[in-house]
Amino acid sequence: MFFKPNIDWLVGAIIGGVLICMGYLTFGQVSFDRIFFFSLIFVGVICRKEVNMLSVVVIVLASQVMSEAGFNILDKPDVFVKLFVYPALIYAIYNVRGSFLDWLVFPVVGMSIVAEIYWFIVGYNPPEIIWHLYLITLNMTLIFALDMRFLWVSRIWPREEKELNIDFIIKIPLLFVVLINSIETIEYIFRHMQLTSSTVIYYAGPYINSGMAIMLLWLIFLQAYLLKSRKTLTA
Repeated sequence: MFFKPNIDWLVGAIIGGVLICMGYLTFGQVSFDRIFFFSLIFVGVICRKEVNMLSVVVIVLASQVMSEAGFNILDKPDVFVKLFVYPALIYAIYNVRGSFLDWLVFPVVGMSIVAEIYWFIVGYNPPEIIWHLYLITLNMTLIFALDMRFLWVSRIWPREEKELNIDFIIKIPLLFVVLINSIETIEYIFRHMQLTSSTVIYYAGPYINSGMAIMLLWLIFLQAYLLKSRKTLTA
């Protein structure tokens, strides 16, 4: 038992190192998303009897499916797609509000709508800021779903619900994604309005988003390991 905390740190470091190498080798490739998806399925299988951990995996998996669907739908969207998607995003953001980043997200959405209308009127070929707004909405929804996880588990599996070590910290990478995509959207708008020539976030954003995805997966793997190792010691 004396060495157990040190072993946990070592395992955590190994998992983190493997995931960082994976992220580096597959950065910007479709294989990264596939590895992320199947890694979640793997954790779900080994933790299928741990309903609280399984609920986290299912929620994150659902968001990954929505991300892939959104990417395909919003690939070079026309004005009719935007007329449907923007109201849907506004409705979703309003219903999952509660983050301390609301003060940033709502003005960004408003700026984006005004910019899209202006670009349409003047016949300007607009940047695809709607994808970043979709990522913002998706991650805010994911944070909301993780907040609701405890209640949902208590209704489906009464008396099985319990808090996990990652219940709070898992929201940190998600909030970073919301923040970086909000700032990147502002940068897009300002640059295409000829108010700045900055591309700092444009180039840094993909690296930060990938880093946050790796951090999210690392936290899930680490929590799964801690649950299984403690169960083994108890047995």
